[in-house]
Amino acid sequence: MLASLWFAVALAAPLDDVREAVGGDAWINWTTLEVEVRGAALPSGVDSSRKVVETTARRPLGGKIERAAEEVRVQGTLTVADLSEDPEDGAVLAKRIARWAESEARYYASGRVEIVAALSITDVLKPWSLHQTKPSPTKEEGAYTGWVIDARGTGALPVFAPEVVAPDGESLYEGMVWSDAPPETTAVIYVWDAAHPAAARAGEHPMFSRVISVQGGEWTLDEASAAAVRASIQNARLLGMGRVVVVIDP
Repeated sequence: MLASLWFAVALAAPLDDVREAVGGDAWINWTTLEVEVRGAALPSGVDSSRKVVETTARRPLGGKIERAAEEVRVQGTLTVADLSEDPEDGAVLAKRIARWAESEARYYASGRVEIVAALSITDVLKPWSLHQTKPSPTKEEGAYTGWVIDARGTGALPVFAPEVVAPDGESLYEGMVWSDAPPETTAVIYVWDAAHPAAARAGEHPMFSRVISVQGGEWTLDEASAAAVRASIQNARLLGMGRVVVVIDP
């Protein structure tokens, strides 16, 4: 069914990104791999100039970004908050989290001002990702251009580097990126529907696999999917070049 929907995109309405709410006016966007926050303010008091209202709306953004970033799941049950507990890693993460930037400002007739800010999860986790990189394999992927993993109906939650295993427990994929991949490469992105434009990263002829269970941070494929992965794309170059898309439940 998933494969049959792959090209049925042309006249569809724009599809929403996978956005996970993590507090007041804060979200993790698992499609763009960004933390998004919003600050807002209304004119109040004697000095109600736009500049003052903007400053008031902007003031809480840094704290919101930091708290939301800590909720990002890295691998298995590991979160950014867990990584931050290490004195050395925590200092590096804090500097990277501070790199957030304003992405949009909205002005209303009432005088209300909203400021939207975003932070790249890929950039924040770059030091962690570098420790996980592996040399690029020589194995080619043949006819496949990418990998689409259907995790709907399993309760799977988005995670920066998912761990996928076969029914016998063999590890098939650990969300790796090859050492020669472009710096901005991320292991996977998440969509609600394979027709989302972001899913184009898997190319025109992706392999489709189905997750049947999730336990302890591991996603288990069905037998047929695991066999196909082993035969065609396990350790293939496409896996570490950012061509993996995961479809999850809204």
